[in-house]
Amino acid sequence: MPAAEIRILASVCAMLTALLLFGCAAPSYVVLLDNPDGGSGAIIVSNASDTIVVQRAQQGVMLEGIALTPIEVTPERIESDFSAARAAQPRAPVSHFLFFESGSVRMVNESIVRLPGLAAELRSRGAAALTIIGHADTVGSDALNDRLGLLRAQEVERLLRTADFAVLEWEVHSRGRRELLVPTPENVSHPNNRRVEVRIR
Repeated sequence: MPAAEIRILASVCAMLTALLLFGCAAPSYVVLLDNPDGGSGAIIVSNASDTIVVQRAQQGVMLEGIALTPIEVTPERIESDFSAARAAQPRAPVSHFLFFESGSVRMVNESIVRLPGLAAELRSRGAAALTIIGHADTVGSDALNDRLGLLRAQEVERLLRTADFAVLEWEVHSRGRRELLVPTPENVSHPNNRRVEVRIR
């Protein structure tokens, strides 16, 4: 079989999350699957005599012979051929938001009660890398909110370290008021901007 070149055409995010799997049963083929976010990116499959662009989930290309042949791959065949490979894929990164009282490092009650569930998810994922990012609203100076965002992130880190789960890496940062979830004018205390984002990967 002539060698086939396969290239991914997608955004960086799609390149990281697109599932591109090669059939292990004869004849060989490649198929594009949906991302967890609903997109699927695109791939180009080419050899010395042919080029095919795959842009739709469950569309594939047979890699046998000189000519490349586009195929439709049923969900049943995908499950049969790739169930083991898909099960071995690492779980997709996720983010959780915890919200805080105004000018404070105390979480609101709705976020406090979510901590046990967050810890349970971390235990279920096995060893994970955590990035904890503190944020603030537009009340106060940049320096004050940088400090407040860091203190919030450190408080979440402190609480999570008391739970029993494996962590490969901890990263703790503050973005202060520079990445507002809800854009507001100066000196507006918006509850959605007083938050910590916990990224799990």
